[in-house]
Amino acid sequence: MNEDDIYRASTQYRLWSFTPEKLAALRSSTNALATERVKAAKKRVRLARAQQLSSEKSAPSGDVDANTPKNGGGTAEDGNEVIDCLTVEEELKIIAYYCQQCLSIGPAEPHPMPSSVVGSAIQFIKRFYLSNSPMTYHPKDVMIAALFLVTKTDNFYIGLDKYVDKINTITGNKKMTREKVLAPEFLLTQALRFTFDVKHPFKGIRGAYYEMLAMIRGKYALLPFDERTPDQVAEQFIDLSDAKSKAATEARLSKAYNTAQETLNFSALLTDAYLLYTPPQIYLAALLLADEPLTLLFLDAKIPSSAPLKPKLLATLRACANVLTSINAHDVDRADLVRIDKKLHLCRNPEKKNLVNLNKAQKRDELVEGKLDDNVAKKRRMEREKNEREGDALFGGALPAATKTK
Repeated sequence: MNEDDIYRASTQYRLWSFTPEKLAALRSSTNALATERVKAAKKRVRLARAQQLSSEKSAPSGDVDANTPKNGGGTAEDGNEVIDCLTVEEELKIIAYYCQQCLSIGPAEPHPMPSSVVGSAIQFIKRFYLSNSPMTYHPKDVMIAALFLVTKTDNFYIGLDKYVDKINTITGNKKMTREKVLAPEFLLTQALRFTFDVKHPFKGIRGAYYEMLAMIRGKYALLPFDERTPDQVAEQFIDLSDAKSKAATEARLSKAYNTAQETLNFSALLTDAYLLYTPPQIYLAALLLADEPLTLLFLDAKIPSSAPLKPKLLATLRACANVLTSINAHDVDRADLVRIDKKLHLCRNPEKKNLVNLNKAQKRDELVEGKLDDNVAKKRRMEREKNEREGDALFGGALPAATKTK
């Protein structure tokens, strides 16, 4: 089994790799389904409110709630009310904003997290919103949960209390609680299909750096197809630098490596690169952007120029490079984000807003898709009563309460 076979067997490839067309179709489908559910949920809430107001209107005047409208109508709003829901593009913008917030919060003090851990959290968020919408679950709640979940899945556990302290310290308030962090966690793990492996390009690019360094120094063991000597390869690398020296070429390589690392730590995480390309394709595309001549020489030592794979690989790397350059840290339109956030506030699913209460109810098996499940409650009650009867039969009934003596 070669490395390609190993990667194809991974959950990242099987579950979280897409073509651009399939990715766009999936997001469009998720948005359409969430829009329908938001409209249905808001209609249910309006009808429930109308019934409540109607019953209060028919009650004696002294029992009418003080919040009843002065006109005493007690009617629901128009059932056909038009709800302005988020578009796919607006969803992507608000998700990208909170992914960028995750990129800022993770490495910050206290309890700073390494880039690979933060990167995994961002991919958790992106994967979550392939089957969920910000209109159903707010990205801020999901971001907080993802950043804590990844401390466990990536073996960088810092403890729940320390994590809550970290969030409260960074935000400057004490609004974050243990319950708010944990409330979305099961929803998140469900959406991730209980697969937490994220394969990053960070290790790969470091390996490429050392291989190129060995090539420059004439110490690289060439592959059988390559008829050049190690010294000839070193000369080709050295000829790239203006100074025509080994030191200058190594300095150029270091500069390219650092630039590519910056791309991997920002653009690769915030774009769709992980969903569209493999980790080696991502780091090679980052190197291509940093120093194309250096990267092409590196690829010449890996793949023969006559190989049919070569032009296909280069086309893929250039396409990946275009994805990596599609985002800029300075391109954030604050006014547009404020507009989207206000719009999101008005089109959120009212039945999914309070995740803490929803999580408590689901743990008690009281809620199934937002409704009371009488069958589950009845089954649990019958099982509890059966266990009590069996216990009484085996151990005897409960002891009578002690009576107080005068």
